[in-house]
Amino acid sequence: MRLPQAGELAGRLQQRGVVPVAVRADEDLPDVAGGERDEYRGIGILWVDDRPENNTHQVNHLRAHGAEVLLAPSGPTAERILVDAACAEIRQRRS
Repeated sequence: MRLPQAGELAGRLQQRGVVPVAVRADEDLPDVAGGERDEYRGIGILWVDDRPENNTHQVNHLRAHGAEVLLAPSGPTAERILVDAACAEIRQRRS
């Protein structure tokens, strides 16, 4: 899957950073068979969109290539997910 800024996004996510990436809903994505199945293994993506059902094709493609994709329908929901993840990370480091 090649999105604008995909390399930068993957690098930042692997370093636990965040970078916004615009994705056009009508973007033609290649089939999984045409790419690396584990291309995004180990990368977590928080996809924030008030209409996540419009992104099913892109989300399924990312998941098929190994990414873990969480969907948030709003900013406040995304914030809760991020806070929960940060708290879990802190707890894990303390144990």
